[in-house]
Amino acid sequence: MMTVIVNGENIAFDKEMSLTEILKALDYQGESVAAALNGEFVPRSEFDQTTVRDGDTLELVAPMQGG
Repeated sequence: MMTVIVNGENIAFDKEMSLTEILKALDYQGESVAAALNGEFVPRSEFDQTTVRDGDTLELVAPMQGG
C-alpha cells in the first residue's frame, strides 16, 4: 500500500505505479493533463516511464470546458 498526495489530497494505491496508471486510476483517461511530480514538470512523453512512489506529491492540471 502506498499513499500519494494528489492536488493536496492523500490518496491510497495498492502499489507503486507509473504516472499513466495513476491517471487511469483517477479517471483522467483521454484527457490532456499536465503533471508535476515532487515539484518537477513531467513531459507527457515520459508518463509511461515515470514511477510514482509512496509519499510522492503529484499535481495534476486538466483544461476545463465551459463558456
